[in-house]
Amino acid sequence: MRDLTVDICVLIAASGPHTHYGTQKTDSLQLLTAMEREDGWSLAYDPRIASQYTASLGHGQFGHHWLAHMLAAKKAFRVPPLARHRKRQVHATLRCAKLNDEDGKYVEVASQTRCNRLVTHDKHSFTSSACQVLRAIPVYVVSCANACRLPEDL
Repeated sequence: MRDLTVDICVLIAASGPHTHYGTQKTDSLQLLTAMEREDGWSLAYDPRIASQYTASLGHGQFGHHWLAHMLAAKKAFRVPPLARHRKRQVHATLRCAKLNDEDGKYVEVASQTRCNRLVTHDKHSFTSSACQVLRAIPVYVVSCANACRLPEDL
């Protein structure tokens, strides 16, 4: 099972008609379509991420329809809040990685899944040094293209 936490920027890239997304749009659409159609994929979320998805994606956009379909198909699951000791560990790591609360919520959710993958296009917050620090929890920050190539044994 591949439980992926998907950053809002991936859904926006897939939804947007904007040409400046370029390959990000194509990669996002490929990943989201695979998650929707193929067995073994699921979306991990919590109420903070769900509300951001709802607030950021218009009702007529691909991302909004994709999220609704994932929920209806029971291919999305809500992760529980972090246990107190785990929350301290994750938040200490977030401070070391210099991530804000916005990015931190995605890291928290990804840290509670079986494959610990956070899919994002955000190179500004998730720098290579931040990604190295996050591996301690462990959370692996991957692009859409790399998320599509995860080994089957995850």
